[in-house]
Amino acid sequence: MIHAIQVFNCEQKGKIDFLSISIQENCIVITLESGDYPQVNIEYSQIGRDCMIKCKETGIEKLEENMDFLSVFCDDLSGILIEQNAMMYVFTIHQIGNVQPIDSQIFNCLEMALNLRNQKIQIREFTLDFYSLEQINSLLGLIDPESLAGVSLKLQPSRFMKKIDISLLDEIFGHPTQLTNQYGTIRAIRVPDTKRDVLTFLRGRNVDRNSNPSSCGRKCLIISVLSICEFLWNSVTLILLCFFIQALRKTSSGIRQCIDYIKPDPRTSKIMIKSKNFGRVDVQMSFQDKASPLYIQYEEIDPGCLVNEKFVKQGIFQTFLNDIEANFRHQEAPLEELNLDLYSMRYFHGDGRSQPKDHFLDKIGDFLKPKTRLLRVKKLNVIADGEDDLLKTMKWLEPMALETIEVHSLVSDSWKEKIVVDHKFYELNQWIYAKELVMKDFVVPVPFKFQYFIHFVKLDVFVESISSGDVFELKEELLYSPSFIKFKIEFQTRSIDNDDLFNLLSPSYNMENDRLASKRKTWYFQMPERNRVLHIVYHADQKIIIFKKVGLEEIPEDVFFGFEEE
Repeated sequence: MIHAIQVFNCEQKGKIDFLSISIQENCIVITLESGDYPQVNIEYSQIGRDCMIKCKETGIEKLEENMDFLSVFCDDLSGILIEQNAMMYVFTIHQIGNVQPIDSQIFNCLEMALNLRNQKIQIREFTLDFYSLEQINSLLGLIDPESLAGVSLKLQPSRFMKKIDISLLDEIFGHPTQLTNQYGTIRAIRVPDTKRDVLTFLRGRNVDRNSNPSSCGRKCLIISVLSICEFLWNSVTLILLCFFIQALRKTSSGIRQCIDYIKPDPRTSKIMIKSKNFGRVDVQMSFQDKASPLYIQYEEIDPGCLVNEKFVKQGIFQTFLNDIEANFRHQEAPLEELNLDLYSMRYFHGDGRSQPKDHFLDKIGDFLKPKTRLLRVKKLNVIADGEDDLLKTMKWLEPMALETIEVHSLVSDSWKEKIVVDHKFYELNQWIYAKELVMKDFVVPVPFKFQYFIHFVKLDVFVESISSGDVFELKEELLYSPSFIKFKIEFQTRSIDNDDLFNLLSPSYNMENDRLASKRKTWYFQMPERNRVLHIVYHADQKIIIFKKVGLEEIPEDVFFGFEEE
């Protein structure tokens, strides 16, 4: 039970847009905002031995007896972060006064919650106050780098210089980092999404007295060649994506040597396709050299279409399809990810008639055939309209390359469509060779034939129901699985009989002073694999059961497996 979500609005669970935490010595205030729901401030404070939770906006007050306010807050924060499944646009944490002991516990809670997620959380703007750069680096590594647009860090005053590892930040953000301080500036400023490219590079105030960077007009490039560092030259070549590389090589021998040394590689690593209304399609392409993504927008007009504001005498559907086929045909290296929003791409308008989404899928399917070539993709991330969308898309892909299948839906959580996982799926080589499956937005109906899922290394699915017998058989299978890492199964209807489960699995492990013991049951089973343990957690109230392979060092010291010594 997450108290903050109950006070805010139960329907908004997993859909928080704005989350702010204000840490004080004797209380913590959490601010939540989502969609059209008004912002609320929820305060956690200590009154004697009890925790008081109150919301000024709603007037709700709740007293948790014999509970520490920090423990209650951390449980709530952990639940919010684990259940968040949408983009969180703002997440801020700030301190008032000296709260180092509290701060340390909250950091541990943040790190644990983000580690427990199956996917990295998506946050657009992240602001936090912490004492340690190691803590900051640890948290940033648990956030989806594709989602981050800005990070604000407030470091504590110190007599000693603190150095941020630029290579680590580049790895986290995937593009050159802009750092500023009072002594000077190192910047890589670029204007994406436009044909009027303007690049200005300024290195320090006193590094190069001869450089005079100023504002520049359209289609111009100002670079201070004297003493410019390799980092900035690498940035230049990455941003240009080879389109103007040959022109730059003729500028000077120094520039030519830099370009020849760096040898930029613009091969595509990720493609994202989404339709916004019936007359527009957006394509985003990322590259293996970590350059800025390339955005292409197709917009329908009469009697043709616009491609990034350039008129083409051809309908939007055929123009877009030709470009996608050309990209797939010349793609040599495996794509790291193919992201398709098929739900919003149900219809195209072009050539005076409506082109259904199925036409698009069939056309790509005609081009990508096993006898000619299949597309090598490591991760398929698709927002589907149903099982047919998923089946058609999977058939495009090279089975040996596909590692992850991730399926989402834009339909409300309160009404999930069903995807029948039957022979149509488990006879596909793409299904057989994949290592990870995420299917939380659709319901896998009964009977849940887990034998067709057991080959996955990681599994996160939503099923209609699961029985105590299914849990026992899964446990027996996973005990002897060398590849299994983690299975998370959420079920729609409460179908597990607790007495049957305890008889099949043996009594659960009871941790001392565990206030959630009535809602959460835990088991540990020794695996044949050396120093590995099967950890099972059953959340009765949330209707979730988790199977996870852990090391011996990760389990409580008082766990007894009950094996007799030989």
